[in-house]
Amino acid sequence: MTRDEFAGAAAILEGGWPGDFTPADEHAYFFRLDDLAIEDVMRALKALRRSKFRPTPSEILEALSPEIAATPTFDEMFTLLFSTRGALAAKGIDGTRRRLQEMHPLVVSFAERQGIQRLKELPVHDQDDGRWRRRELQQAWAAHLEAMASRDVATVASGRRGAGELDKLDPLAALGISERPALAPGE
Repeated sequence: MTRDEFAGAAAILEGGWPGDFTPADEHAYFFRLDDLAIEDVMRALKALRRSKFRPTPSEILEALSPEIAATPTFDEMFTLLFSTRGALAAKGIDGTRRRLQEMHPLVVSFAERQGIQRLKELPVHDQDDGRWRRRELQQAWAAHLEAMASRDVATVASGRRGAGELDKLDPLAALGISERPALAPGE
């Protein structure tokens, strides 16, 4: 979005909520939001119009992509799994799975992909070896998030929105073409 396009959004930010909206505020908002299309910013502002206070740039971004904003950080995932009250502290695999049912789907899929028993035995709290295990987990978490984001994109491309499981990539379905056109002889 250009600075000129942002002028309309800036006018809404200035007049739509109480309090001052200085030129410095406008520069800060533009810096955080300039990668977005103006239509997206306006859609987010419309969604946030009932807020009592002027939305922050982060709240505007969250309104556009709540699934990204809701993705647990590594520290949050680590706490959910490895704290003294975390899922892995439960007795047995079944106890851990019961606790996992209440957690973010990305945390659940990470635990399943890494292996619940393996994670239970991982010496993450060990004084000597723990920091290396945590670093490995952090890299594995980042790779897991990237893989799941790619899977979501591929699911959309397959033409099955919200399906959750990737079956096969079908770009024609994503374009709304249900069948491949027949080729003429010699093509």
